[in-house]
Amino acid sequence: MNDFLKIFLVLCAVVSAFFFGRNYGEVTIEESAEIKSLKTIGFESQNAQQQLNNFKSKIQKLLDNADFTKPEDALSQLTTLFLTDLSLRISSEKLAQLKEPKKEIPPLIAKDVFQKEKELNDKIEIERKKNAIRNPAQFRTAEDNLLKSISTEEIRRHLKKVEVRKIDSLLEDAPAASYEESQQLFGSYRGSLIDVTNNIYGTLAFDIQANSSIENPIKGSIKFYRNGEEHGAKFFETNWLGFKGSGSQAFIVEFETDYLQIYKIENSQKIAGIYYDRLPNGTSKTIGTFVLSRIDFLD
Repeated sequence: MNDFLKIFLVLCAVVSAFFFGRNYGEVTIEESAEIKSLKTIGFESQNAQQQLNNFKSKIQKLLDNADFTKPEDALSQLTTLFLTDLSLRISSEKLAQLKEPKKEIPPLIAKDVFQKEKELNDKIEIERKKNAIRNPAQFRTAEDNLLKSISTEEIRRHLKKVEVRKIDSLLEDAPAASYEESQQLFGSYRGSLIDVTNNIYGTLAFDIQANSSIENPIKGSIKFYRNGEEHGAKFFETNWLGFKGSGSQAFIVEFETDYLQIYKIENSQKIAGIYYDRLPNGTSKTIGTFVLSRIDFLD
């Protein structure tokens, strides 16, 4: 009996040692706060990447299905996606603007706008035609006759046939005169300006020469005298001398606030033209005509 009791007590001790002392001899490792933080960050990073991928997929799906003929609808859907997925905030007023359908111009108003635009374009076209030379073929013939004139009287007679009501008709789309074209006017010229009443209004003096400058190969001056006193002057160094009139053989040269319509007469050492005062409303007032003889060259 005593032996049995001893054996029972030994077995109880062995079992107790197994349950309460099974970690005996083992080392327990506890994770530090840094390790736990790194694991948390890694988990959050993976979660954020997953959210980003989901968000990109939603945007791509929206773009694939969007109707870009109605961009306001696509914008509304995109804005809603940002608001819901990124927890952004927007005022109720602006949200209502997004949901509000695009207002279209009522047919009657659209028709009225179209009609007004058409009327404006018609007025512009009418004004352009007023500025334009009425009979271009007849005008070119008159210019040809002028360039072939010989006497001063003949030149003055043909000048009246190339007079324009608006100098803008020659300036519209007119290209700048090239150096080669400008060479036709090189020289010193002097002569009277005869007004519309056929009286001497003053004297014009041109002095146009070649310049040694490569950038500005033309130099000279244009002067206007009345009663022996200088009343206007223009000095220049340039690479072009005025414009070649649109649809014309004339040189158009600006002189202070006025314009000169100038022709080189082929058969004589003369230049001739018309002196205009350009008015604020765009119309032109003819001051007179001039025929200038070259004074630095003997005929």
